[in-house]
Amino acid sequence: MNIDQMQFPQRKKNTGFTLLELMITVGIAGVVIGTAVPNIIDWLPDYHLKKAARNLYSDMQLAKINAMKQSKDWAIVFDTGAKKYFVCSEKGADGSWAISGNTIEKEVPLPDNGGVQYGHGAASKDATQDGGQSFSDDDVTFNNNYATFNAMGAGLSGYVYLENNKKTTYAIGKESTGFISTKKWNGTSWE
Repeated sequence: MNIDQMQFPQRKKNTGFTLLELMITVGIAGVVIGTAVPNIIDWLPDYHLKKAARNLYSDMQLAKINAMKQSKDWAIVFDTGAKKYFVCSEKGADGSWAISGNTIEKEVPLPDNGGVQYGHGAASKDATQDGGQSFSDDDVTFNNNYATFNAMGAGLSGYVYLENNKKTTYAIGKESTGFISTKKWNGTSWE
């Protein structure tokens, strides 16, 4: 008899996981999730605040570029009570940048996540170049709560302060030359 013709008993194939393997996998996943979730929950408010600060910075750049491109004034109008701001390309019929009547190109609400709102958080000094000044109660230091950009990309200077529920603070502002910056309070100074 040839080996090719011999019949060997077939072993039954066992597929799947044993209960022990499944329990070990679930246990490891539980430990990983248990350590990761608190860190993620702690990180999210700062993420949302940084995102809001970057969005405002980008919208200020947008207003500046469009003002120069179209050779006319643009403005960012801040509505602190409603926790939002507007990118506007023209003043209303009353000739002011008050929200009603403006040509609104973009309306941006501050994110609800992480408690992002207008505020100074834990910062004890303003974000101006000389710093050290005490804060007023105003979280938007631009005159009448709007930042304007003229055809040269310049305009009056000022800052907008954003905070989250952890009291982390960002200052987004512009100089009269049109230079736009974002600063974060590190506990003792702006960086």
